[in-house]
Amino acid sequence: QDGVSKKQTPPQPRNERGGKIKAEKKNEPAPQLIKQKVEGSPKAGVFYGQPAPLPPPLTVATTFVAHYYRVMSMAPTELFRFYKEQSSLAVSKTIDEATPVTGLEAIKTKWSQMKLQDAKIVLSPSSVNASQASLNSCVAILVTGTIALSGQSPLNFSQAFVLAPQVPPAFSNTPSYFVLNDTLIFGQHLSCTVEHKNKLKKVKEKHDKVKQELKKLQAELLQHQAGQALLVAEASDAVKKHKAAEEELARVQAEQQQQQKILGEVIMATKKADEERELAAYELARLRGEKLASMTFSEVGVLQNELKMLWEAAINRREQLMKDQHENSAANMACIICHERAKSVLILPCRHLCLCQTCVNSNELTSCPLCRDEIQDTLQIFL
Repeated sequence: QDGVSKKQTPPQPRNERGGKIKAEKKNEPAPQLIKQKVEGSPKAGVFYGQPAPLPPPLTVATTFVAHYYRVMSMAPTELFRFYKEQSSLAVSKTIDEATPVTGLEAIKTKWSQMKLQDAKIVLSPSSVNASQASLNSCVAILVTGTIALSGQSPLNFSQAFVLAPQVPPAFSNTPSYFVLNDTLIFGQHLSCTVEHKNKLKKVKEKHDKVKQELKKLQAELLQHQAGQALLVAEASDAVKKHKAAEEELARVQAEQQQQQKILGEVIMATKKADEERELAAYELARLRGEKLASMTFSEVGVLQNELKMLWEAAINRREQLMKDQHENSAANMACIICHERAKSVLILPCRHLCLCQTCVNSNELTSCPLCRDEIQDTLQIFL
């Protein structure tokens, strides 16, 4: 009424029951209230409510990267609008050489000096996924890709952002971010990368060649080991054959010793028979000698003839025994094919000593004449 307009104070926030909202603790302030526009209201009235929750880091990163590099391609001089006075920017070819600039004007000047007009930017497919939440609701983003400046070959680059949330403007409940820290590092030209790839390809070809040579050597080693195993098997077979020949030779020698023993017994029996014959003749002569004085001349002649006949009979018996022993020994040692030459060839694996070398060479024998087993090898025996 007095013409002086009083400054209206904003209404106090109310809860669902209409009561005032108070801080739960003395030292903790009440939740921040943001002025929002009432949508669909006939009047442009305002009310105070809670701020909207922050979106996930991946959503923030996807939206920011798409918008940021679109501006870089179309209007690079406007990139400073993503920063604030407390922001910092570092651009270099290496991390060690990156000297940051701070402040909005310095960042604006830095982007103006970059001369990014008509730059062609290609981002890596996984750049948007390289994001995570940081301290104080900040979002860290790492972007990689290639950038081709005007009249130059493409360069690899890596750019790391730290986005910080900011208080949204009046009549807006949408969360917003600004670039708090930005580090842009340029890498080598793609031509250098192609050269490195060519070198790597040559190294790989050399490695493949060495690998093939190694496989070849391994195959030769396996072949050599197989040959060595074959030689070992043949040597083992030869040792077995030699052992079998020694056993057969020992058996033949034992048979010979047995035959010699029998021959010695025959000789001893013959000698004993001779002694008995002589003793009998002597006894007969002694018995008849007692009557020799009374015998006539004719009776003495008859006695002499009887003694002669007994002597001849004893000699014939001895010769017959020796002949039979010789024939038996010769028959046992004679070849079973020709019956003339002595046995001298051992058949393997049955180990029968029944052939001479002549019959083995002249006859194409495939089985043993005694047991009919297959002849795998022969061994000559020297007796």
